[in-house]
Amino acid sequence: MSASIPHRRRAPAFLALLAALAAAPGVPAQFHVTASTASDSLLAGDPVRDEDLVVRHVNGSTWVHAPAETAAALLEPVGANGSHGVFGDVDAVHDDGAWPIQDGLYLSLVSDEDGFLDGDVLRGGATGFTLFLAEADFIAAAGATDGNVDVDAFHLDPDGRVLFSFAEDEASSFLSGDSPGVLSDGDILVWLPGAGSADVLHLESEIDAFVSQALGSSTTTGEVKSVSRDPGTGDVLFTVQSPTPHDASVFSTAGGGTLVLDEAAWAFGASTEFDALSVSPRTWPGLTTTVADPAAGATGSLELRGAAPSSAHVVLLSGSLGPAQVVLSGWGGLVLGADALFAASLELAPFRTVVTDALGRASIPFTIPAGAVAVDLYVQTAGVASPHPASNPIVLDVAQ
Repeated sequence: MSASIPHRRRAPAFLALLAALAAAPGVPAQFHVTASTASDSLLAGDPVRDEDLVVRHVNGSTWVHAPAETAAALLEPVGANGSHGVFGDVDAVHDDGAWPIQDGLYLSLVSDEDGFLDGDVLRGGATGFTLFLAEADFIAAAGATDGNVDVDAFHLDPDGRVLFSFAEDEASSFLSGDSPGVLSDGDILVWLPGAGSADVLHLESEIDAFVSQALGSSTTTGEVKSVSRDPGTGDVLFTVQSPTPHDASVFSTAGGGTLVLDEAAWAFGASTEFDALSVSPRTWPGLTTTVADPAAGATGSLELRGAAPSSAHVVLLSGSLGPAQVVLSGWGGLVLGADALFAASLELAPFRTVVTDALGRASIPFTIPAGAVAVDLYVQTAGVASPHPASNPIVLDVAQ
């Protein structure tokens, strides 16, 4: 290496010693995968927005895992009339295996919003979203000289080590990618917060080589869009911007580059690119709505996906979220506030119980009364049979 080229710090040796067990190209991943799309799409016939999280179960089924209305439920109302905002686009996601109510979900956003920066990593749980790592921390760790970075991919190892990538090329005062003094948006970095600066784990040229081997043809990937780890081997998993037929495929560094989940395995109804991806140790029934802000007199429906086939679920309502009233599987607990509306919904539970079809799907129609007043309506479902899986909560801004 020329003396004029800033030092490319290498990752600690133990990372290079992790087992490289290669999967055959195109073999479905043997773990659940949570992702967010770069633009609106369709999944199993249902609409998907770029602010939603979707999941692919290890058994091959897919559904919206946590819609924008779940993030909205965890945010303070922002409208003059008390309505909730929603995150515009999820740019990175990490699931650490804890139940969501135990602050197990991490996000970074495409743009600055709700008081957070696009270079921040947020931690979400029962009480909302808090700042986990600030954009300034990533700037210092990477030596970014322009004082502004956008975190595009994020993964947190159990020992606190962070894997990440930036959305744009960044000049660095002490690190280099393939070009001297420049970190590429196709590089993957590794960093232990509180213990020094970041290192370059994989260059963009190495990512190109991994994908080229996995696909059997020379490929330029353009940009790393997300990063995670194979829970069985520790190998780095990632998604890339191109080629288009594989910008929602999951690749691994194992064996010099393998394809562990083909984009086609998701069966999206339109060409789809991933902005964010994480391995998920568990799933839950996904609750969505066809209309998030129903006016007085409006009709809509709640949609339940990813539940057990032919299983009964009760629909519960509240005017607020709160600490888990009871621990349940799935989302982790019943997090609706114990108010008068919740008490009334409990009494009506026998009349608001739905049974899923053979695919674990159910639709629950609703009509907002013509004289309804403005109210935040929080909704969650719970399985009647053990282990009583709870869905994600959502909020409806009624008559607002």
